[in-house]
Amino acid sequence: MDVLRQLVVGLTIALLAGWSASANPIPWPVPASMPLEDMYSELLEIDGDTGLREHFRGDYYFSRIPEDLYLMKYPVPPGSENIRVYFGKLQDDWQFDPAAFPYMHETLPQLAEQRWFYIRELYPTVVPGWPGIPMIAWRGPFDDTESEDEDDIPTPPSFPPTALYQAQYEYNLRRWHNGWLYFYALGTGKYYSTYQKEAISFLDITMPRHLNMARLFLDYTPHPFAFTQEGEKTVVSIYAATQFGPFTRDIIGVIYPCFVRADVTYSDNVDIVDIVAVRNQLGKQPEYVEAESADVNADGQVDLLDLIAVRNRLGQDADAVAAPVETSAPQIRLRYQVKNCIGGNPSIAPDVQPWNRRMIVTDTICFNCCAEYVRMTILVDGDRVIFREKAVEEAPCDCLCYYPMRGVAGPFAPGVYQVELIDPHGNTILQKEIEIE
Repeated sequence: MDVLRQLVVGLTIALLAGWSASANPIPWPVPASMPLEDMYSELLEIDGDTGLREHFRGDYYFSRIPEDLYLMKYPVPPGSENIRVYFGKLQDDWQFDPAAFPYMHETLPQLAEQRWFYIRELYPTVVPGWPGIPMIAWRGPFDDTESEDEDDIPTPPSFPPTALYQAQYEYNLRRWHNGWLYFYALGTGKYYSTYQKEAISFLDITMPRHLNMARLFLDYTPHPFAFTQEGEKTVVSIYAATQFGPFTRDIIGVIYPCFVRADVTYSDNVDIVDIVAVRNQLGKQPEYVEAESADVNADGQVDLLDLIAVRNRLGQDADAVAAPVETSAPQIRLRYQVKNCIGGNPSIAPDVQPWNRRMIVTDTICFNCCAEYVRMTILVDGDRVIFREKAVEEAPCDCLCYYPMRGVAGPFAPGVYQVELIDPHGNTILQKEIEIE
């Protein structure tokens, strides 16, 4: 292992030469504690809808920054535009509390822009053909180098013990066959066997409604993700967590033109079976999973328009998309929908039930009436399946209401799974054993 690789510590999400990416600050020389990464990526169509441009923002919360830290490093794509780095001071005793996550956006500290500069060091990636990603860096915001004694030796600007750093940039994604490639370098900890960390990482990717993430990997292992449609947008939510050790694998994904609601049977492709499934539900109200799936255009009824919508998308196959890595393992997806909030007592209790090789998760999510968003995430670790409700408020109203939610996750390999459902405040509201036959 060369010297440059030994210098890199922390989580990194990177973007280079058409790879879409996000990036985490890398403290040097001593590891810091960064328990929360809250990141958002918006993809907009450009060049006559033949390209995608990423607008990225990441908020990185540090609960401990060592006194001898003098530099933050950050991977960025060469040729990227509108790069910005901001600093916000947190309370000296700040610690991340999952119960407080829904209120993070409304409690952001005042941010000041930081001066950054390119460095020669490269962050190594696991992607074939891209051995290294350039990095920028910045020094601490607290500069104590001013002195009336010109014989004093200046010291580097220092970092506060706790801080929020925000990074922003824009970049164009690279075409990958008939889609686009998304790269998220999560695995820098693979070079540091002694680096200990507990962290939660959230990344929400918003894109035009007719696009979706087709495949997602942690290196060579398929990684689950959740997706929904909010108005004219598809939202892909990625959730990663680590305890007592660093993240060690990078995320590689493929974005593909795919109207996911046309996949009525949740088979990850649109074929004649989906047309038959819609025909069998004609005239029914979408009150249960089969009829709800058959309501392809989401107008509240299953009719001829839904048959036409499926016919127009015959042949779309998510698993047939060319992936940057090869694997025969299934791609687990959580397809869900959160409906408008309602008052009164909830009509749907939290539950998870097996359905063929999938799981149906339902709940009425209790949250503020004026939520910025209410979403779902999924994490699978061996036989453990975690459904996590993710909600954020920015300008809250003085009221609460209930958001009915239903999702279908899978396909799962046959076996017995320990399932958890976690509410937006980090509370486990359901634990049960699910057998998939």
